[in-house]
Amino acid sequence: AEINGIPAAEHIGKTVREVVPIVADMAETSLREVVETGQPRFDIELIGETLARPGVQRTWLEHWLPVKDPEGRIMGVNIVVEEITERKQAEEALRQSEEMARAILNATTESVLLLDDHGAILDLNQTAAQRLGKGVDELVGLEPQDFVKHNLSPTLVKSRQGWVREVVRTGEPVRFEDKRGGIVFDTQMYPLFDVQGEVTRLAVFARDVTAQREAERRAARAERMAAMGQLPAGLAHELNNPLQAIRSNLELVQDFDLEPDEQEARLNVIQHEIERLAGLSQDVLDFARPPDDTRYPISLASLMNRTLALVNKQLQLAQIQVTTDFPADLPSLPAVPGQIAQVLLNLTVNAIEAIGDGGHLHVTAGVEGDMLALAMTNDGPPIPEEHMERLFEPFFTTKPGGTGLGLSICHSIVEQHGGTISVENLADDGGVTFTVRLPIINPAKIQAMAA
Repeated sequence: AEINGIPAAEHIGKTVREVVPIVADMAETSLREVVETGQPRFDIELIGETLARPGVQRTWLEHWLPVKDPEGRIMGVNIVVEEITERKQAEEALRQSEEMARAILNATTESVLLLDDHGAILDLNQTAAQRLGKGVDELVGLEPQDFVKHNLSPTLVKSRQGWVREVVRTGEPVRFEDKRGGIVFDTQMYPLFDVQGEVTRLAVFARDVTAQREAERRAARAERMAAMGQLPAGLAHELNNPLQAIRSNLELVQDFDLEPDEQEARLNVIQHEIERLAGLSQDVLDFARPPDDTRYPISLASLMNRTLALVNKQLQLAQIQVTTDFPADLPSLPAVPGQIAQVLLNLTVNAIEAIGDGGHLHVTAGVEGDMLALAMTNDGPPIPEEHMERLFEPFFTTKPGGTGLGLSICHSIVEQHGGTISVENLADDGGVTFTVRLPIINPAKIQAMAA
């Protein structure tokens, strides 16, 4: 009666066409069908005006139910009407919102996927589908074991599954890089929680950073060669000392009739100095050649000691005293050795330049939670406060002829390894400390990832 705008008593005895003329044709058709078939009709959606509110489009849902006597004869029809105008408006708004969200996701150049807590694909955007070489409909619903059929290597699938389990277990997002078909992807996984706080979905964003990483590698190589270019004077001394020892002992062996024991001793000296030269040459090559991207466990203390050996003559010429404090039980790090070596070399060369003549460089390492922290403290002048915030920006430098890329590249390398690099001035102009923090290899985590 409220919908029709007519008092209830006035409905009695009138036909459908008299009561609701706007939908009379549809109503008479439905009535005739129910009477003839004896079957109900459900979910009849109507859109139109009502007598109560002329000029306003409303939506309602009708169910037409036959009423039968004990012998099964049709006695009448019950019509149940539910107005759903607001619900339809909400559904339309949601549909438009979903279409807008999907349009935005399909416009981005990032791969975006929604996974369940086992890693199966629930949804993805067009970019992700194109990179997997299939249509969206073909990929939705795929289980992890099916990914191998879609141009993903078993190793990559296993690694991805390890990260899925890690996010579900910890409830924390993860970030990692992997390579597929020559393309480097910077991937981030975020947990999505249900009302109980359990991780039931994962949002995955993968960005193609191939060109960026290539540019970074070129810049890193240029900066690495610039750092190496500061070593020749020191290297000349390092090479000259063993060469002089080899020459002197070789002349003794060739020109004098030595006793067998002394001759053997001289030859051992020559062999030792040759091995020393070979080791020094290998160190130079290791620092100068472009590193690959393979990560494996390394000893940060050992890498730091090699760096100090490489610049040893520069330290001597500048009369800089070096002290180190490395605990014997320092854990290993998952890292690209050449990249971390570049960070250590750059920081060491910077410290030598900052100290000047007759100073002190102190290097320590220790465990801080799940990170290993290496601190390099020099007693040079403090860094001006106005430079602190820009110190790791690309092309920012205060050195005449400097590129301004050294610390920026160090920051990028450390960040790609999941770590941080920071700097602070010590109190009372006591010097400057650069601290590099890198994640430690966790055996339990590696085992879980491998599983």
